[in-house]
Amino acid sequence: MVQELAFAPVSVTDIFKRRVHVRTTAALLSSAFLLGISLAQGPPENQPKGQQNGMSTGAAHAAVKDAQSRPITAGGFVDGAQ
Repeated sequence: MVQELAFAPVSVTDIFKRRVHVRTTAALLSSAFLLGISLAQGPPENQPKGQQNGMSTGAAHAAVKDAQSRPITAGGFVDGAQ
C-alpha cells in the first residue's frame, strides 16, 4: 500500500505569521540572554571618581586677584570679598 503525500495549501498570510512568530521569539530570547548577562556581571565596583560637578576645564589652580586682593571672576569683581 502506497500512501500519497498530501500537502495542505499554505497561504501567504500563514507564512507571514510564522515569520513574525520566529522573529518575535528570537527577539525575546535575545533580550532574555542579554539581561541574564548584565545581571550575572553584578553591580559595578565602587571606584574613586574625580570631581564630577561643574565644567571640566583642567587642573585646579590658584585664584587670580586684582591689586586690592579681590578675586577676579568670569563676571567681574566680587564686591566685599577678602
